Amino acid sequence: MRPYLLFVVEANSVSRTDWMYIESVIRFYYDTQSYNGRPVFAGSKSRLIDEKKIKSEIKKTNGPVQVIIFADVDNVNDLLNSKIEKFCEEKGYELVWMNIDIEHVFLEKEIHRKNKKKEATAFQTKKDKNLANLGSDRLMEMSPKKKQGSSNIMLVLDKYINRKKKPIKKK
Repeated sequence: MRPYLLFVVEANSVSRTDWMYIESVIRFYYDTQSYNGRPVFAGSKSRLIDEKKIKSEIKKTNGPVQVIIFADVDNVNDLLNSKIEKFCEEKGYELVWMNIDIEHVFLEKEIHRKNKKKEATAFQTKKDKNLANLGSDRLMEMSPKKKQGSSNIMLVLDKYINRKKKPIKKK
């Protein structure tokens, strides 16, 4: 049975920016037929730990569900970070960190709020080239809160989604 994954992201359902990057990683590195799932748009970092919303989304599925929370580190001293960690630990949810934020991980720069959708759309359009240039190392960081421009996204996704098989090169 394929796992059912709920991807809880900071972005809202109108912009969908965080999901654009995450979906790009899934489509580039993983067999999309090996899981079922959907994004849940929290609308802000503080709403990532909205237990009522998450429970409501879980009820919409049949069978077991794994919740994966995607959070920007923003500032290592942000008190919300420890609240998110504690929440995930108590609930058995996976936690993916993006340091400093998702744009720093995928674009290696800060993006002004009004340009986030445009930049995410452009990234998604050229995901194959962008992700090939980026490489997977920065997406497989064991301690992403300590290293700017990194994430543990692939370490978490590897637990639930099969990687694409590499094509065999003919001689």
